[in-house]
Amino acid sequence: MPIVPQMPSWQTGMKMYMPQRCAVPTGLGLYVYGQTLWNTSVDFEDLCRDYYSHAFGDGWQDCMLHMQALSDTFDMCIRKDGRTYTLADCKEKLEACLVKIRQFRAQYSNMQFEGAVSQLSWSYLLVYHAYLERLLQLLLAAAAGDVSGGKEQL
Repeated sequence: MPIVPQMPSWQTGMKMYMPQRCAVPTGLGLYVYGQTLWNTSVDFEDLCRDYYSHAFGDGWQDCMLHMQALSDTFDMCIRKDGRTYTLADCKEKLEACLVKIRQFRAQYSNMQFEGAVSQLSWSYLLVYHAYLERLLQLLLAAAAGDVSGGKEQL
């Protein structure tokens, strides 16, 4: 018998889906989850500032704003009954994301950051950007009807 009785998540209020996904490109999702397990009155913006400042060190404000802008740009309208868009409809959003990623990488890819945590956080973010750039190129090629061109991007 477990020391702590097992209760269904609906009784404890805990909802956790695929923690691996929540940690890419940053660990913000897991950090917020951990901080709000027993204190649901904490301010989300305060948690974001605390996380980004500790994880990214110098340049954390730019990183936080970039991630928010990327999220806002990439956000697609998905309803309970399915997508309300086609890939071709998303072309402008996909191109805008690609531009944001390239601009951010150009600004930060050669910077030196102090501390192991900051270095790892930035390197993971830049690896994620490289992955996302390839994915966006693939989606843009598919939106243009060029399936073979999309495969070449991989």
